[in-house]
Amino acid sequence: MTKPFSQACENNKYPILQKIQTAFNESSLVWEIGSGTGQHACYFAEKLPHLIWQASDREENLLGINRWLADAELVNAPHSVAFNVMDKVWPCQQMEAVFTANTLHIMHWQAVESFLVGLTGI
Repeated sequence: MTKPFSQACENNKYPILQKIQTAFNESSLVWEIGSGTGQHACYFAEKLPHLIWQASDREENLLGINRWLADAELVNAPHSVAFNVMDKVWPCQQMEAVFTANTLHIMHWQAVESFLVGLTGI
């Protein structure tokens, strides 16, 4: 199996980096919700080595994400974690920052609500 690829991730990774490097300059742990292919996780972890970049997504996407992470061999990007925003208990007990891209607009409304409620409980 080849690694998944998203042209949108390639197109937007640099402009996003320009914003988050300032926003996350005092953070040490970022949870990426909906890591998709894993491209953003690898790129941002490489460019922001002061962060631990925790990729997460639904179970069916973890294999592809972990292929990107394994190839990147970044000490600050551990294996991805199974995560569903609809779960009542989130796998993260703490997070200093949250990143998500290309996710909320494709989720059904109940998932978006659950995501926002979950963030308030952390």
